[in-house]
Amino acid sequence: MSSDVEELKMELEKVLTKVFMLSFEKPEKFVQTILEFLSRVLPIPPIPTSALSMIKIKSSEELAKIFANLIIISIRPEELVKIIEDLRGSAEKIMSITSRMRK
Repeated sequence: MSSDVEELKMELEKVLTKVFMLSFEKPEKFVQTILEFLSRVLPIPPIPTSALSMIKIKSSEELAKIFANLIIISIRPEELVKIIEDLRGSAEKIMSITSRMRK
């Protein structure tokens, strides 16, 4: 069971990493937006724009993996199975829609 859960987590990490990579055409801007949002919802002082502009991301893929894993570690194994099942259904719908769009 444990190895199955780990395998599910690895597959979900691959999918989420790909999804996040789509958002990371400009990874510094993405991180800036996240930090700006966090400063609005958490009791931390706003981060000055000058500090945000100093952010330099070395690897978009590594950043994507970090975000993917932040999501994955917060999911209980039984929820993980349900999410994977939902993703399968969504993937089938997406494939059907893209197939129609190509015609």
